[in-house]
Amino acid sequence: MPIIHIEVAQGHTDDQIRELMGGVHRAAVDSLSVVESAVRILVHEVDPDRWFSGGQTMGDKRRAQG
Repeated sequence: MPIIHIEVAQGHTDDQIRELMGGVHRAAVDSLSVVESAVRILVHEVDPDRWFSGGQTMGDKRRAQG
């Protein structure tokens, strides 16, 4: 049974997260040839000010974009 962990920065809508999980679920079922009920997906939302990449936080990047 595949267990898939996804980490995303906070700020996405529930619908966006559901769409992400649905797409990943379909990809896992198709590529691994497993039954749908075997796939587990966990989404962890991270505070953008606690996600550091490229020398700055994602929160700073978002604020700079306006």
